[in-house]
Amino acid sequence: MSPVLLAESACAVAGAVAGVLIMGAAGHYTFDQSLLPLPVCPLCGHRGPARAYLPILGPLLTVKCGTCRGTGSWWLAIIVQAAMAVLWAMLSGRYGAGWPLASSLILTGLLMTIAVIDFQHRLIPSLLVYPTILFALAGSPLWPGLGFLKSLEGGALGFTLFFALALLARLVFGDGALGGGDVTLAAAIGAICGYPLVVLALALGAFLGGFGALVVMVVRRSPIGTAIPYGPYLIGGVVYVLLSGNTLHPIYSIL
Repeated sequence: MSPVLLAESACAVAGAVAGVLIMGAAGHYTFDQSLLPLPVCPLCGHRGPARAYLPILGPLLTVKCGTCRGTGSWWLAIIVQAAMAVLWAMLSGRYGAGWPLASSLILTGLLMTIAVIDFQHRLIPSLLVYPTILFALAGSPLWPGLGFLKSLEGGALGFTLFFALALLARLVFGDGALGGGDVTLAAAIGAICGYPLVVLALALGAFLGGFGALVVMVVRRSPIGTAIPYGPYLIGGVVYVLLSGNTLHPIYSIL
């Protein structure tokens, strides 16, 4: 097996394990508002058995809680774990060894946890967003072509744009359209991508969010302005940028 393929396989396995920890944090957040990354029943708080730590297979083997017999989001756990495996393998193939890869793995782990919790609760936890911002800013000097200043500019621009959008959405659609968590998440995305790639990441996230809202309206026959969890769509935008190389992408040099 070639070293590249070996590295991608190792990252895929690590990504699936990270997916287990992400769902554990989401389960704890549902039960007691903590973020302990260990498998747990979100209904009664019972710690998951050893088989719950198996990526992909674990959720299938623990569909019902052994204590309360409740059924958690086992299907979401499979999706998250599989997605993290594929995502980390692709990031390994994109960056190779080095800080951009390590940073991307950590950031996508944090972002996926935010996305899962927002999907389940329509709430973006500050306990995850603020560390993401600090980590992105602290590591920005090690990203080729990024640097602290561009990272800070990107964060400030993301915050400003979405703060204005949140005010406008509140006037047009009322409370709940865009919340403070979406604003701080936009700042985190800006810190990750820096200026000017933050514009691309947020524009793509906004497009995905608009498409998702349209699907919800059609499928559920919901009225215009129905609130949806916006965080996963914004995170989809920044994940695309990271998979494209972030500041290492050739387009960055002409922006």
